[in-house]
Amino acid sequence: KTFEDSQVEFQRLKTEFYEEVVYAEKGPGIEEYRKYYEGMDPATAEYLYKQVVAQTEESSEITEYAKAYSEMKPKEAAQLKKYMESVTDYGTASVLGDAEYTTAGKTGTAEYSSDKGKDHSWFIGIANVDNPDLVVSVVIEASDGTSKAVNVAKKVFDAYY
Repeated sequence: KTFEDSQVEFQRLKTEFYEEVVYAEKGPGIEEYRKYYEGMDPATAEYLYKQVVAQTEESSEITEYAKAYSEMKPKEAAQLKKYMESVTDYGTASVLGDAEYTTAGKTGTAEYSSDKGKDHSWFIGIANVDNPDLVVSVVIEASDGTSKAVNVAKKVFDAYY
């Protein structure tokens, strides 16, 4: 079974669960939940359990990040801004470096397949860095390596200015 097949199967089971259990006219009791989970394939049950654990960990990680950034000192925020400006001046988003407006941003990729050549391309950035008036976030799913999100962001920035 491929990763994509597993994802499709998971979505099917999730949809079925929500339709039959969560959003049912008459809310389920503990007995209905027990029957549902006991009837589930053990591998699927383990997968769902791992998903819940991962989401819980991710949620607490996001809470930790929010706390850290809310306690950030102005000097630390200014340094992050400089790092983001360097990304657009001479880093992975340097296509924005020769613009008539100032920019700062962050690029990235995320794998979505066991095929290491396939990934999503993303960029988030601001224009007029000292007095930002435009924020752009772009995600290109299944990027082929040449379609980069920063190129789309540049077109948006250029059209705006």
